[in-house]
Amino acid sequence: MNQERGAVCAWRKKLNSQSGASILLALLILLLCVMVGASILMAASSNAGKSRSNQEEHQKYLALSSALRLVCGELEQAEYRGRYELEIEERTVTDNDGSDVVHTDYKFEQIDGVFTCGLKDTLPLLDELDSVCRGTFPESYDDAVLHYKYPKQEADPTFQDHSITLKVGTKDSAPIEGLDTDVTVTIRMDGDYTLYLTATLGEADTGYVYTMQARMTPCTQPSFQEIPGVSRPDEDASDSGSTEALTWELGWIAKREAGARE
Repeated sequence: MNQERGAVCAWRKKLNSQSGASILLALLILLLCVMVGASILMAASSNAGKSRSNQEEHQKYLALSSALRLVCGELEQAEYRGRYELEIEERTVTDNDGSDVVHTDYKFEQIDGVFTCGLKDTLPLLDELDSVCRGTFPESYDDAVLHYKYPKQEADPTFQDHSITLKVGTKDSAPIEGLDTDVTVTIRMDGDYTLYLTATLGEADTGYVYTMQARMTPCTQPSFQEIPGVSRPDEDASDSGSTEALTWELGWIAKREAGARE
């Protein structure tokens, strides 16, 4: 009987002992500290990665913007003039009543225009500019003894993409590894002389490309119809002439999100 009571008392002491609970509580606190520390390290690592990514994105933006503004600045200084030659011929025509009447033919012919631009060697737009300008000749017509003969208007011109490759550095931040990539600026003109520019910065490893676009709008619309003397040249009409100067101004620059290369 006494032995049974002793065994029960021993089990009660073990159950009421606090030594094991203290060790378990210490282990739980240690585990909690480890988890909190790991979370802090993960958050710090993530923030560092985001900061680096944001810096790279900012440099890509600066590179694209710098390339576009450089090309747009050159185009803002560019100028185009359409040119023509005028041949004046007089001929005598016998009227129905037998009298001789002098008729004058004014024959206009387009010649190569003039495109002045710091990038014209790498931006051959002259043929396309002449093609658009050619469509501004008025229709040939007769006015009594005066005859105005203009070139036949052609179909819509063919527009092409013209690319310029630039190396652009950013001055406000140190270079980032992997960002030493050329920026390609592609220029395309449409039928009203508007120029569309697209700057791209590719990443060979991922196949992604960063893009920024701009538009240059014409300040004037040169036309052969607006040349003084074209509709009715006088006797002192020059044998050659040109349209008013066509210039461009920056319309807008817009960034596009990075996307997979098509």
